[in-house]
Formats: sequence, structure tokens, C-alpha cells
Amino acid sequence: MSKSQKSICIWVCLLILLIILCTLTHMNSIKLSSPEPANVADAQAVIAPTQKEPIDFTISKEGDKLALSGNLSSQTSLDKLVTALGSSELSKEVKVNTELADANEVIKVTEELIQPFMSRYSEGSIRYHDGQLTVDGIVENRADKNLISGILASSTISSIDNTKVIKAVIEVPQPVIVPEVNNSVVPEVNTTVVTAVEAVETTKVVEAVESNITIPEAPKVEAKIPEVPEVPKVEVKIPVVEEVTTAQSEESKQIEAKIKEVINLENINFELDKSNLTTESLVTIGKIATILKENSSVKVEIGGHTDSSGNDTYNLNLSQSRVDSVKAELVNQGVEKERLTSIGYGETRPLVSNDTEENRRINRRVEFKIIGE
Repeated sequence: MSKSQKSICIWVCLLILLIILCTLTHMNSIKLSSPEPANVADAQAVIAPTQKEPIDFTISKEGDKLALSGNLSSQTSLDKLVTALGSSELSKEVKVNTELADANEVIKVTEELIQPFMSRYSEGSIRYHDGQLTVDGIVENRADKNLISGILASSTISSIDNTKVIKAVIEVPQPVIVPEVNNSVVPEVNTTVVTAVEAVETTKVVEAVESNITIPEAPKVEAKIPEVPEVPKVEVKIPVVEEVTTAQSEESKQIEAKIKEVINLENINFELDKSNLTTESLVTIGKIATILKENSSVKVEIGGHTDSSGNDTYNLNLSQSRVDSVKAELVNQGVEKERLTSIGYGETRPLVSNDTEENRRINRRVEFKIIGE
């Protein structure tokens, strides 16, 4: 090997050693680290997401006055409740906070409760608080309470129904105080008493004759019975809870008769165990809508009825959903929503007994009643 070649080999070896030394030095200076959160709050956010606060609200009714208060998560939820209440007497005190948790199912169930609550409760409230929906109030019969219970039972929301049913109260009269009687006034003695005294005297006389002993005549005794004044008759009044019937004008009766005639000719039918209207029924409802639009001043109750097949709660829910479908179709055909009230009565008001298929068909019906002008 020449001298120049040896020099090249030496330089190459030195270069390789230098590269190795630099590599080792750089590796010792490398530190593996993970990014740290900027602060404690960010660290907690990494561990678990923030849980939103739930909504809460109260709808209260006292006579014709309605009030809505509480905290909702969106303007849409507020608009839905206000629309369902639909009263000029409504007072609102509601805050919209988008940081609250959404509760679409709660708003939907509350919308279903509002209509029967407003039409059947004289006073009460619907309240959602701490994840629970509570209904309080007073109704006139068991069917009204069952309707509310059925709506609550059909949802997955935790709920309580504190509805109370009015019971007839018997008015108990005050006790009658009999005045003291003057003993100086004595009526005639009872005949039975006098006869008994005479019987005693006769016995003594007979005994005296047999023993030859003379016994002086006993004085006559007259029984003194005080006169008792006649007790006044007290009439006990038992109030009876009856259905309130609105007095109708002759014009209202004629409108109601026209609608009944349309239903008798063509009827309103639904799919089996559903609230879907048949095609023929849509035509029938169109004719009823025409009558109502021609008489725009009247208000109407749409009543839904079923036969006795199935349990009470199921029939109430089915009848309510069916008349709601009829109401929705009338609104769709131009009748104002504010003029219509839909109430499902279930099997509580049959026209005939449910002992035959024909009778059950008669009891499954939709009725229209004029309730105001």
C-alpha cells in the first residue's frame, strides 16, 4: 500500500469515529415527554366530559289563568309549550339557557298533557324538576284522571300523577235543640196507662171481697206526659256531579245535525288498532271542514269512543290519538286550531252494550258537539 492510500484510510477511520461520537452525544440529549394540560380545568376536561344541568319548568292553572315559568334549553322548546297552551291569559317567566341539557322527550309528553289538562282540570300544575314529571290538580271523574295517567304511562320519563277526583259531599244538618217544656201543661193520659191502673184497682177489690175486708177506693192516677214540640223536617241535599251541558242556539243545533248526517252517511274510520285515517274518512272530514268554515263562529268538541276490547288505559290512549288525528286533518283543511277541542273518552260512554260485534261497531265512533259560539 502506498503512503497516500494509508493517509486516506486514516482519514476515513477518523471520520467514522467522529460520526459515531456525534450520534451518541445527540441520543443522550433526547428526552421523551408528553404534553401537559394548560391548567387543572383542562386536565379535568380530558378525564371526563362536562355534564349539563337539566331543564326545569312549571305550568300552573287557576281558573282561566295560566302561567309558565322555569328554565329551558332552547327557544324552540319554549315556542312549542306556548303554542300548545295557546291562551291570551298566559303569563310567562322563562329563561332560555343553551348550556342546559336537551329534553325533547319531556317537551313532547308535556305537549300531549296540556290539552286534556286545560280542558278538564279546574286548577293544578304540570311540573318537571330533578328529572321527574309531576301532574297535580282536581278533576270531576275517574275517566279524566285515567287519561292523564295513560299519557304518563306511555312515556319513558319518570313521572307521578297526583290528580284528585271530586267526590260528592253530604251536607249534615245542625242538631235540633228541643226547648224545655213547662210541666204545668199536661195532655190527656194515654188510654193504655189508664187501663193498667184500673186493672190493679179491680184486682184489689176482688181480693178484699174474698177476705171480707173493706178497702177504701184508690184515687185515680193520671199520667202526666210533657208536650214535645214537632221536630222540623230537615232536607239533606246530596250534590250530584253531572256532565255540564252547554245551552245551544237553534243555529248550533242545525250545524251539529248537518255534521252528524255526514258521519251517519259516510262515517269516520281508522286502521285496525291505529289512529291512521282511511282514505274514505279523509273525504268525510273534508265535508265537515267545509261546514265548519261556512260557520266560522262556532267552537267544536271532537269526542273519540272505543268498544270495551282491551284495557281501560289502552282504550283511552287510542281514542285520544284518533281524535287528535281528526283535529289535525281539519286544521290541515283550513279550520282554525283554536276552535277545536279533541277529547278521548275510551270505553266510558257506550251507546249500547258490548255483547255483540255489531254493538261494538256502534260504540266505536267519533262525535262532534258544538261547545261555544
